Amino acid sequence: MYKVFYDSNSKFDCLYIVFDLDAICDKKEEKDNVVCLYRENKLIGINILNFSAVKKLSTKGFLSLDKELLDIINAVLEKAGVEKLLEETDSGYKVAKVTKIIEHPLDERMSLVNFDLGDGKFYQTVTRYKNFNIGDKVIVTKDNTLKMDGTMFHAYISRNIEINVEINSPKDLFIGEEFKAAYIEEVLPEGADFIYADR
Repeated sequence: MYKVFYDSNSKFDCLYIVFDLDAICDKKEEKDNVVCLYRENKLIGINILNFSAVKKLSTKGFLSLDKELLDIINAVLEKAGVEKLLEETDSGYKVAKVTKIIEHPLDERMSLVNFDLGDGKFYQTVTRYKNFNIGDKVIVTKDNTLKMDGTMFHAYISRNIEINVEINSPKDLFIGEEFKAAYIEEVLPEGADFIYADR
């Protein structure tokens, strides 16, 4: 799993391909404008410098790759002798059907929410969002997902409660400014990948 980010305002006009945000680079290799970053000889990221010379992009931050952009990136990587990216199908952002909502046992401002992602596994989170009911579909971030804002989500335990997904607002998903309510999905089925599913 990887995520791609772009920053046209940086000194290097850089496109970032991130495989492992948690790892600290201990070696880098550079060829032309491609810089490969490694941790204990494992590839953890690739930076493509001066990317606007290859393709001018009007957006910055997280990029959802279409085939055209993926092909352009892979052409740059191939020229530098770097293995091409596979087409990504799992972003870690999944459509989740709400199956249970109860008041948090230790904080009345919060709710404990269970979900069905269609795979038979147990998913649960704690949230302040109040704009959904049982049967509604929201977008959750799964464990070990590199998020669109460049941070990682890891499952954790808080007050003896397992939290293995995180609910997203429109702002979290880069599709609006609303951040005090969950984004409600009206079209895709539970388990679908929010970024890569066909609509």
